[in-house]
Amino acid sequence: MAICGYTKHLLTSEQKRTDFRPERSDMSMMHSKACSLVVTYITQTVSKIRQQLDGKNRLIMLHELGVRLHRIIYEHLLTFQYNSLGAMLAICDVNEYRTCIKQLDDGDLVSLFDVLHALCNLLVVPTDNLKQICVGEPLNSLDKPTLYSFIQLREDFKTERLGNILGR
Repeated sequence: MAICGYTKHLLTSEQKRTDFRPERSDMSMMHSKACSLVVTYITQTVSKIRQQLDGKNRLIMLHELGVRLHRIIYEHLLTFQYNSLGAMLAICDVNEYRTCIKQLDDGDLVSLFDVLHALCNLLVVPTDNLKQICVGEPLNSLDKPTLYSFIQLREDFKTERLGNILGR
């Protein structure tokens, strides 16, 4: 799907490595530039899809688009390492994506982005609460490798010895 290809291009070309590792606490931005561009593009695209398709064709197209966008954003987030301020920015980005996805009127897609939002919370939660968050809703349905893949993105992963948090 060309829409997803362009979305991936926007993310890889506009998202800077330093976006999720800011050195100062300038949180004047509530989401990254890449997120803003993606949300604008997806909103415009969904509007055009709604104008051009109807019935089951529209439902299927929007659902497939949402599933693919989730995968692209999930994989994109896995390519960075996060400090605490960067993790907060990632959470804000995912919240923007989740708000954008709500326009698709598909509860399953909203649930996917809710889980992604909860995964991003693993990047910022205090280490003492990390295991408790992993076994709570909505993350309790995920397998350990998925949880571990997000925990290891934390800047303090090695210094806090978080590899043992899930019993690995």
